[in-house]
Amino acid sequence: MPHMSEKRKFARLPIRIFVKWRKSSLGEQWESLDTIRNISRGGICFATTHQLKKGDIVEIELKLPPKRIIKSQGKITWVKEVNLYELDKDLEFEVGVEFIDIKPEDREELSKFVLEHFTSP
Repeated sequence: MPHMSEKRKFARLPIRIFVKWRKSSLGEQWESLDTIRNISRGGICFATTHQLKKGDIVEIELKLPPKRIIKSQGKITWVKEVNLYELDKDLEFEVGVEFIDIKPEDREELSKFVLEHFTSP
């Protein structure tokens, strides 16, 4: 069974930028602004206090510096609990999201952004 040690499809760039995301299902709707931990042309990892499930579909909007807005639909591919021993904090989750509906020009912009940051000194 494949797990976290499997090879990544795309290089991950560690970064701290905000992601706005929304999930709608059966009468409930969440909207949240959280921090991205890393990004690639194929998806993102972000931290949130909302408990999402593998397979959930979310609408994502993120702002790449300086001002490029990227919008996509994403599928939750994994969820991991963090902060388990800090009882004074809300339980937090790290969430992996694969972009499943993203404009080709937005994916291209993401690719350029990630590549530029990997090659800059």
